[in-house]
Amino acid sequence: MIKCITDNADIVRLWKDAFGDSEEEIQYFIDNVKNSVCFGLYSKKKAVAMLWLVECFIDGKKGEYIYAACTDKDYRNKG
Repeated sequence: MIKCITDNADIVRLWKDAFGDSEEEIQYFIDNVKNSVCFGLYSKKKAVAMLWLVECFIDGKKGEYIYAACTDKDYRNKG
């Protein structure tokens, strides 16, 4: 199931494992990012992958870019 992640602990766990950033760095991003949403893929009520869609403007046109896309190591390489 794909839905918005609202639990920061899920975001921190996935992000820290995938990218190695500190919890403080991750929390700083969460606290300061504007006009964005974090989507998660859930398996058995556990967030196993995520990505942020962050609003941006390119050549004056509104768009979104993907940021911090990652997958739990136990769910990688499964097609």
